[in-house]
Amino acid sequence: MHPLIVLIAFLVALCEAEDIASTSQINHPEWADEGRLGRYQDAWKSIDQNSTTLYYLAKATYENDTGSWGQRFRCLSVMETSRNETEKTVQSEFWSILFQASW
Repeated sequence: MHPLIVLIAFLVALCEAEDIASTSQINHPEWADEGRLGRYQDAWKSIDQNSTTLYYLAKATYENDTGSWGQRFRCLSVMETSRNETEKTVQSEFWSILFQASW
């Protein structure tokens, strides 16, 4: 076999192996570790409190939610207003707090 063809085949195989290795080692955020934190990510268990429990969202990966929380939200609080155990649904009231520094 021609040495140039062997070299090209080797380089192609090497590139494909590196692509596979790099995609299998993607860095996920800490909260996405299902093995360690999955048992805490059952939403129904998290909201299965009494109706006076107040929840806070202190950090989000985005700051604009025109459908619910508004532009540039920083901190949210939520309180349950009604619950349907059968359908596993909850209606809640949200409050968005905008932090604006004035210097």
